[in-house]
Amino acid sequence: MRITKHAIKLAKQNSSFRYLFSTVAPTNYASMQDKFSADMLILKLVKKYEDYHRYIFFQDIINPILLDVKNHSSLVFTEGHDIESQLNLLEPHGTMARLPTAKKQ
Repeated sequence: MRITKHAIKLAKQNSSFRYLFSTVAPTNYASMQDKFSADMLILKLVKKYEDYHRYIFFQDIINPILLDVKNHSSLVFTEGHDIESQLNLLEPHGTMARLPTAKKQ
């Protein structure tokens, strides 16, 4: 079992966490594959840990956000080292994924 799926399983069992966040370097493909296999989404790309770019991955453990990736026409690919292209792709919305907003009552 991959480490992220295991962490989600433990969090669900213990009811200890609602949200899971993780940082991953844009060129760390193995770690990104682990996050995507656990249905995590890229929230944004930021500079962290001094001057290194990192993706911020996110998933709501209680109400998971699932994407339909069968529609390949909506997928966009770029090289991991091409930070400028990735930032431009994320810029229109500020994030790749939109978090659900609380409804006002």
